[in-house]
Amino acid sequence: MIPARVLNAQPGERVLDLCAAPGGKSTQIGADLNGQGLLVANEPVLKRALILSRNIERMGIRNAIVINAMPSDLSVRWSDAFDAVLVDAPCSGEGMFRREPMTRLEWSEAEAHGCADRQRSILREAARMVRPGGRLVYSTCTYHPEENELNVEWFLQQFPEYSLSPFRLEGIDGCNGYFTCYPHRTRGEGQFIALLKREGDMQISSDRSETRSLQVPSTEEKRIMKEQFPSLPEATHRLGKTLIHLSALPDLSGIRVLRAGLHLGEIRGKFFVPDHAVCQEAATEMGAADVSAEDAIRYMAGEEMEGRAVGWTPIRCENLVIGWGKGSNGVIKNHYPKGLRNNRLRKDDPGIC
Repeated sequence: MIPARVLNAQPGERVLDLCAAPGGKSTQIGADLNGQGLLVANEPVLKRALILSRNIERMGIRNAIVINAMPSDLSVRWSDAFDAVLVDAPCSGEGMFRREPMTRLEWSEAEAHGCADRQRSILREAARMVRPGGRLVYSTCTYHPEENELNVEWFLQQFPEYSLSPFRLEGIDGCNGYFTCYPHRTRGEGQFIALLKREGDMQISSDRSETRSLQVPSTEEKRIMKEQFPSLPEATHRLGKTLIHLSALPDLSGIRVLRAGLHLGEIRGKFFVPDHAVCQEAATEMGAADVSAEDAIRYMAGEEMEGRAVGWTPIRCENLVIGWGKGSNGVIKNHYPKGLRNNRLRKDDPGIC
């Protein structure tokens, strides 16, 4: 969790997490932004990017865009675009040997050299996307100097407009602008963090929103949604068939977008079908059907429930909104996403409700 703490994203900023999967640091950044500004979470490997997208959805981050692209493709169009960029780079993983002993068998000197080269190529692109006055956090989960301190030295030679910036957290003294977590000195596993700042104006970047790279919903689509779900946020764009709400939009033309903003739902004929991601927000405005822990377990397994609700209704267990149901004739039909269903949950599981 340290790199995101060092990055210290502020509400209203534009932040890029360049190597974001599976999403732990991205969700930290999203919490720091508190719904204001923009988080772009990128993962070059599609399979990992899909996991990242699910975690962004699960944590309810409504001002995030999840993309699947190579850093070199992004730096061309997003020069000087972000207030802060996080590069949690792929590395040789020495810092994980204690937690995952099998990774020791995969380590080699050649692999570490290869990781250092790849990290430099990522850093080269990341440096171009930080606006003047912005900051770049570079982190790895290794102790290898070639991937850590020597890469920072190389970076400063290549980009003299950057300099190391001291930082301090509880138990962490980055007085030189970087810090290595060794297990015998710091609780946790091995990690390296460096904070680099670019010369220039320190104010938050001006808005660069545009609307052309994602389609805009039709007037009829907006009307249908608002008539049936008047409490939902306005549909600003459309991602495929899904209506979304997104207040800030960078140029996404030619980029694979997996998730953008708050997914509201789809128009099917003359009806609006709400998305799972908007259930929490809808419950705040329209109320919810409260169910017992036993019924919540049945719901998450995909079963129907008895209930007096009529029409689309958020399902809630002990103040935790779980998903959508649709009530009719004393029965609430299940609309929990099939990919999330789990029939192995137990009534006595302490993690349930």
